Amino acid sequence: MKKGGTVRVEEGSGNVFADLGFPNPEREQLKAQLMVRGHSGNFSVERLMEFLTALGQDIEIVVRPKRRRAR
Repeated sequence: MKKGGTVRVEEGSGNVFADLGFPNPEREQLKAQLMVRGHSGNFSVERLMEFLTALGQDIEIVVRPKRRRAR
């Protein structure tokens, strides 16, 4: 970028995987939220949930309508 240039900033959707164009971004977001010690490997969402349950963790999945952005 040249000195004095402008930078375009765009607000993200809240799901970096969707913003980057990943296939199945909701699944990837859920896996990221369920990761154990930062390593998800190739585990399924179900398997990650089993790990967390075995570690004595409660799991809560919330589904709600997407909020409209304020202008």
